[in-house]
Amino acid sequence: MYKIYCNEHLMVLAANPPESAEGWTLVTRYHGKSKSIFPILDSLEKRSGREQVWLYDSDLDRLWSDFRQLFTVVEAGGGLIVNSTGEMLVIYRRGILDLPKGKQEPGESMMQTAIREVMEETGLRELTCGLFVGETWHLFKEKKHRYLKHTDWFWMKADQSDFTPQAAEGIEDVRWISPTLYVNSEKQTFRNIRDMVSEAFRL
Repeated sequence: MYKIYCNEHLMVLAANPPESAEGWTLVTRYHGKSKSIFPILDSLEKRSGREQVWLYDSDLDRLWSDFRQLFTVVEAGGGLIVNSTGEMLVIYRRGILDLPKGKQEPGESMMQTAIREVMEETGLRELTCGLFVGETWHLFKEKKHRYLKHTDWFWMKADQSDFTPQAAEGIEDVRWISPTLYVNSEKQTFRNIRDMVSEAFRL
């Protein structure tokens, strides 16, 4: 199963239909024509709110391959950083609470990308990188071109209290916050990251 987020909507690609259609805006079988996915994406991009679409095919590998070929895939890495008191490090960028992350550069492993981006965006001078947390997928458009961004997330540890937000990337603030407060925050967050944090901390 793959979870892809588009304009805060959730799109699931799976081998079978859900156990119940309740709560899903659309449940539909994939018939092997990748162009049939575009009307679904167009609808999600134009609508507000948080709709949920379930697209399934018994040949999930085919569905996933066809889906990926519709986009330019962007690889990125990020960190889920915690301190000794269990708080999580977040950044505040363009009015949104977010986690530090960024695009992979040539020759880097995903872990190296995650460490570099975290240090650049927050000003952390020392951190310990641990296990792989999980991955997120989300869609975005630039100049009418669609991209599929794949981000690998890693557990990290740090206890620094002074930060240097990367102003060039639009980051205004870096702060420690409880994971529960982040998941339930009234401030705007990205649904894919909030769901990942919720699963990681089992909230």
